[in-house]
Amino acid sequence: MRTLIVYYSMGGDVEKIAKKVGEGIGADVEQLKPVKSISKVTAAIGAATGQGVAIEPLRVNPKDYDQIIIGSPVWAGSVATPVNQFLKEYDVAELVKGIFTSSAGGDGHGAVQKLYKKLPNLKYVLTNIYASKKEQSAFNGERIDRYIDVINDVGVSGSNTDSFGQENQEESE
Repeated sequence: MRTLIVYYSMGGDVEKIAKKVGEGIGADVEQLKPVKSISKVTAAIGAATGQGVAIEPLRVNPKDYDQIIIGSPVWAGSVATPVNQFLKEYDVAELVKGIFTSSAGGDGHGAVQKLYKKLPNLKYVLTNIYASKKEQSAFNGERIDRYIDVINDVGVSGSNTDSFGQENQEESE
C-alpha cells in the first residue's frame, strides 16, 4: 500500500510530526509550499473562511497513492489555507484517510470536524499536538507513536479508527 503524507508547516512543528509519521509508516512525505509568503493575519482569515492560497505543484501525483494523510496547523479553528487549496486543486478527498493537527492552543478537534463531510474515508485522526511545548513533549511523542501504530495495524481496509480522544463521525451522529 502506497501512502503519501502532505503537510503544511509555518513554524516547523507539523513538519517534525509529518517526518516522524512518514518514517514510522514508510510513507512518502510532501510539503505544501505556498507560491507567496503568508502573513499570520491573512492565514487566520483565510483558514476561518475556508479559503485556499496558491501552492506550488507537488513533485508527485497524489492520485498515484492508495491513501493520503494530511498534516496541518490549526488556524482560527480550521486547517491551514494551503491544505484547503490542496484539497480543492487535487480533488483527492476519497483518498484522504488520515489527518493530524498541531496547535498553539487552537481547536484541532473543531478543525477536523469541519473536514468530516469533505473527507468521507477519514479514519486516522490525531489532534492538538503541541509540539513546541516542552512540558508536553513526552506525552505528544506517545500519542504520535500510537497514531503510527494504528495506521500500521489498520491499513487501508480497516474500520474508522480513532483512539486519540476525538469522537469519530459515526459515533457523534
